[in-house]
Amino acid sequence: MKKLLHKLHLYLGLISGLVIFTVAITGCIVAFEEELRAYSYSNLFEVEKGNNRFSLDELKSKAIEAHPNEGIKSIRILKVETASVEVQFQDRLSVFVDPYTGKVLGTLNRGKDFYGKVLRLHRNLMLDDVGEWVTGISALVFFFMLISGIIMWWPTSKRNRKEKLIIKRHSHWVKKNYDLHSVLGFYASWMILFTVLTALIWSFEWAEKGMFALTNSTKEKRMEVSSNGKKDSTDLSLSAIYSSSIELYPESSELILFLPEDEKGSIRTMHRYDAGFFKRQDNVFYDQYTGEIIKDKPFDSFSIGMKLRISNENIHTGRSFGFVGRLIVFFASLICASLPITGFLIWNNKRKIAKQQ
Repeated sequence: MKKLLHKLHLYLGLISGLVIFTVAITGCIVAFEEELRAYSYSNLFEVEKGNNRFSLDELKSKAIEAHPNEGIKSIRILKVETASVEVQFQDRLSVFVDPYTGKVLGTLNRGKDFYGKVLRLHRNLMLDDVGEWVTGISALVFFFMLISGIIMWWPTSKRNRKEKLIIKRHSHWVKKNYDLHSVLGFYASWMILFTVLTALIWSFEWAEKGMFALTNSTKEKRMEVSSNGKKDSTDLSLSAIYSSSIELYPESSELILFLPEDEKGSIRTMHRYDAGFFKRQDNVFYDQYTGEIIKDKPFDSFSIGMKLRISNENIHTGRSFGFVGRLIVFFASLICASLPITGFLIWNNKRKIAKQQ
């Protein structure tokens, strides 16, 4: 059994090694994407606290003046008093406005900056649908390799267990390389199993359905609410919507206000929170013409399957486990990036020895 697993582990590793390396090394950056982007573009995200804030409608007008060609998709407001207001347009371009002065700080397209490109490389190798298929299959292969690696690593006796848990510092480079592959791979595999499983849920419908089946849940539609659609009404004040939503969920750390995409759509406010395992999102739907609440959908009302599906990204990046969780994912991804290299060196060295015999 172990001989068969060894061959499968070897050949699958040689086939998928380059993809695994690319996905793993970019995963190190993705784990801290939000913080790295905020640091790199601090001139857009940070402002000096003032005495009075412009209304949301006034900030919306400032953003439209700076980018008049596309309709607004969403407005993001953080509770941090030194944070700018981000207005995102349908073409994914974001305009950042100082809420105290009304000054437009600049623009950013999250899909086209360095971190956006790294994320695309991580998710689909920048090959869109074809790339998603390749990374999905590679994630499935890597899942098998993790399981087979653990089985092959597992010691046959308690006496050998200690040897397999440490890297021998003064051994020959061949033995040291083998230890780097097997020992570090064993330690990293337990955390990477979570990231691979969450990646499979993104990539394959059967994996998502399996998650809902295991949790005895059904997938819910979160954007099914539509407006009354009265043609003779006037534009609604977004400031009033914002105030109403904040009263419902005052403890949230940020609010994203999504504008309707058509005449029948509704305005949705989504509240997010910093702490917790789940990526908590409380949603409120408003009639875009009357401002009346159509539906209040708190996160607690979702099934366990929907909570896990919504939180899939946070679990994948380690954010669900706090800063320590992301550090673990960072180092585990770094180890995973090294596995195709050390694995190739093991195979190449054995190939050379076989040729000499």
